[in-house]
Amino acid sequence: MTKGRNADMLIYELVAIRDGDSETMATQAEQDLCILTSEAFERYTRKDYAEAIAMYRAIAEQFNDEFDLSWDFQTKSF
Repeated sequence: MTKGRNADMLIYELVAIRDGDSETMATQAEQDLCILTSEAFERYTRKDYAEAIAMYRAIAEQFNDEFDLSWDFQTKSF
């Protein structure tokens, strides 16, 4: 949820263009990241928080994202 909003709102981030030219085309790693993130978010929206957390942590480890690895899902802090 976005600060100041009373309803949920999805926010999308453009990563790349799937069928673009070589400059804008998504790499295989970017495509994998999008698929895995979508699957983890689906678990989150179904309130399967334990599975969502596990999936997001696995994504952070696979893609070496230290920022995401530092997030404490229990306390919602770094």
